[in-house]
Amino acid sequence: MKIKCAGVVGLGLIGGSIAKALKQKLNIDVCAIDINQDYVNSALADNTIFCGGNNYSLFEECDIVFLCYPILECMKILPEIVKYLKPGCVITDVGSTKREIFSYAKSIIPSNMHFIGGHPMTGSEKSGYSQSKPHLFENAYYILTPYTDTNKNTLKTLIEIIKGFGSIPIILDCEMHDFITAAISHVPHIVASSLVDTISHIDNEQSYMQKLAAGGFKDITRIASSNPTMWQNICFSNGENICKIIDLYVDNLNNAKNIIQSNSQKDMLDFLSSAKVFRDNISDIGKGAIKPLYNIFVDVEDKPGIIGKIASLLGDNNINITNIGISNSREHQSGCLVISFNEKCHFDRAYIMLEENGYGIGM
Repeated sequence: MKIKCAGVVGLGLIGGSIAKALKQKLNIDVCAIDINQDYVNSALADNTIFCGGNNYSLFEECDIVFLCYPILECMKILPEIVKYLKPGCVITDVGSTKREIFSYAKSIIPSNMHFIGGHPMTGSEKSGYSQSKPHLFENAYYILTPYTDTNKNTLKTLIEIIKGFGSIPIILDCEMHDFITAAISHVPHIVASSLVDTISHIDNEQSYMQKLAAGGFKDITRIASSNPTMWQNICFSNGENICKIIDLYVDNLNNAKNIIQSNSQKDMLDFLSSAKVFRDNISDIGKGAIKPLYNIFVDVEDKPGIIGKIASLLGDNNINITNIGISNSREHQSGCLVISFNEKCHFDRAYIMLEENGYGIGM
């Protein structure tokens, strides 16, 4: 199956990145719709798309359409979209949950079209077309959830597109997908948000907890800064699995609490050691469900111009910094200046560059 023209519904972070990857990596013509005309105008201006607007008739010649709105919104507009699609068109989504749209699409999409669920396991706390990039999916797992009767050649075509993005395709049953993502993505967001919410309620008038909440606390709760509306949507579209995992997590927390209350030194060591072994064996190859952030801690003296000097050193060598600043609360950290990177390649180059220039660094 030859893909000549692709449609994208929604030009936010994921949709915009898909449009850019289709155009720049695979040389596929792209048209797109979005209710935000600024996103459409930006995509037209940088030649990512050749046409755009808010009319589904734009997709009449598309060989494949990517649905990049939230799941519930995709389900709402899907009946209208299919009216304009030609026979043989492939429809796929990028949602974090699969069961609802998987079942709904089966009842809505005509038999002469194809639906395959999709979920790129990458993203960012930031949103919008301006944050999109063609390499967002590189080395990221990209899950596909076909039906048991999905045409093999159609699935093969989508797999080749995903590989063309630089992603690692994985085929899963939609039920298994939703249970897995509940455990490794959805519940962690709820845990991070609940931990932040707890601290916000018990902090004192001087806000000492907020002031001192850097280092590890800020790292493990970073995902609580994600889009609340999007995560509200996810929570209710995968509620059953999320509640199952929360119950297991609460049981495990209570177990840790009981160990502490019983003063069982061995049990606590076993509990912490078991978690460490599992955590240390999580692969650094490929991207997971939650976007990583790569930090370098630089041991420098606090003096005027030091941040600018280091920023210039990295910038002059085309190393992209996500954030740079002084860490005032740095338990378990090896330097006072923290530099953050979204991409591992920039992190690796910065590490070498700083080391070669005599800076004491750690991670």
